[in-house]
Amino acid sequence: MRLGERKAKWAVPQLISALEDENQYVRGWSAWALGEIKDPEGVEPLIQALEKHLKMAESDRLEEQTKCIPDLYVALEAITGKKYGMDVKKWKEFKAKEADRRK
Repeated sequence: MRLGERKAKWAVPQLISALEDENQYVRGWSAWALGEIKDPEGVEPLIQALEKHLKMAESDRLEEQTKCIPDLYVALEAITGKKYGMDVKKWKEFKAKEADRRK
């Protein structure tokens, strides 16, 4: 939690890795910290994690494993300023437009 509060950009790679942690609380706090830090490097991994967890929710996986979904899209909204919620397609379109814009 303090990593996000301190805007610790050096921790972004570790926070991205923690999005894959088996503990949903670790995933949620990692997403929150990425949103607080607002490093664009977190966008793609957050989109991938959101897509993965939404698929898990569709396949009736344990609710415990998908509780981090709001943390994921709120972090994306914090980083990008966009409000696409759980719409993975819109997040991917946004990411593609951003990549084209930077070329």
